[in-house]
Amino acid sequence: MTTNDDLMAYLKKEFLSLNTDLQRIQDSQNDMQMRMTTMETNIQAISDSSKAHDEAIEEIREDVNTLRNAHINIMEQNERLMKRSKLVVFNIPEDENAVEALKTLTNVILPGNELPIKEHRIGKKRKRNDNSKIRPLRVHLNNQNEVIQALSNCKNLKEYPEFTKVGVIKDLTKLQQEQRKNRPAKRNAAETYDQNAQPIQKFGRNEHEKMEN
Repeated sequence: MTTNDDLMAYLKKEFLSLNTDLQRIQDSQNDMQMRMTTMETNIQAISDSSKAHDEAIEEIREDVNTLRNAHINIMEQNERLMKRSKLVVFNIPEDENAVEALKTLTNVILPGNELPIKEHRIGKKRKRNDNSKIRPLRVHLNNQNEVIQALSNCKNLKEYPEFTKVGVIKDLTKLQQEQRKNRPAKRNAAETYDQNAQPIQKFGRNEHEKMEN
């Protein structure tokens, strides 16, 4: 009887100990679950904060791009205003007679012009004895109406053999030059003159694109 009692007491003790261990494990699991939930909540909060941060950065980038585009547009409009009273003349030889030739040409296409004519070449100065490229000339007029009138009168240059290869075009910004490439030739005709009705590129396709103010 004593042996059975001792056995039962032992088993009861072991059972209680096992039950205590199981409870401890359960409590530990619950604590771990709570910690995991807390961590997940924190991670989600960080993720939400990061998303909000990214969205804020993206909004700032959009604002910066908007301001940059507005600045570029303002610069473009200012440059166009500066160029609207100017012409570009191609194929006037770079020699001592250049100014006189330009004066003659200007008097033909804009009779009565009283503005001083200067040799304002566009682009880097060529090397000595380099006759392969003739830099274009920029001609300053009083206003845009004179530019339109001068282009209209370019047909009169046909009477002057020395201007057979001369081309005249409105002074364009780089953006206008790009737009010009992608539009019908008829629209370009209003801004371009050459005696043989050839594209202005015949005078050096890249010359106008390399202009320096």
